[in-house]
Amino acid sequence: MTFPHAPPSWSPDVLSDLVQLLELPEGWNSYHARRVEFDAVKYAIEVLFGSADRHTPRPSIVPTARGGVQVEWHGENDIEIEVLPSGRIEFLFGDQETEFDSFTEAIPEIRRELREIAR
Repeated sequence: MTFPHAPPSWSPDVLSDLVQLLELPEGWNSYHARRVEFDAVKYAIEVLFGSADRHTPRPSIVPTARGGVQVEWHGENDIEIEVLPSGRIEFLFGDQETEFDSFTEAIPEIRRELREIAR
């Protein structure tokens, strides 16, 4: 994987967390959750590592019931990035919610908000 900048120190651990999501079975949450789809993990990696740099705090990685992945930071400012298997991205910063049709649309705004939380 090529980073557009110095990768965060937590990169190997978060990549491992993302890959482990693929091992979750159908119904992993006891409520008929879909399996996490490979494309959701792939797009989450592209969004996360296209946006994060060495100053970005480590995110939490969470599976979603829709077969996607959520990458999130909670603190003074909350950021949640839900990546759907289709590549669609739902981005929540504080109380502002924005939707993107692809990760390439999302990266500039996500990068800007991650710089804010890294300060």
